Amino acid sequence: MQDIGKNLKYMRQSRGLTQKNIGDLLGVSFQQVQKYESGANKLPIEHLFRLKNYYGTNYEAFFSGVNDRDSSMLKQEDIFEQIDTMKDKIFKRKILTAIQILILN
Repeated sequence: MQDIGKNLKYMRQSRGLTQKNIGDLLGVSFQQVQKYESGANKLPIEHLFRLKNYYGTNYEAFFSGVNDRDSSMLKQEDIFEQIDTMKDKIFKRKILTAIQILILN
């Protein structure tokens, strides 16, 4: 999680944005963004999706530097667990469709 947090912080700072700017985008407090960046809290998949689109980047940009196979497998499990808990069924379906496209291509 700390590598992801470092990447989040780098992307934000390289664009001259504050934690409040990102918090407003995601609908969370700047303190929550601080926790994502420090690795104290996991970044929900819907936030990852919004940030990917906002920054115009790919998912790999968030995970660069994460080389441990076991930890990446845990992250995949965490992602699917978070998808299962989504309340917005339309958004959930879009995320699952995007994952299917990524896996099949």
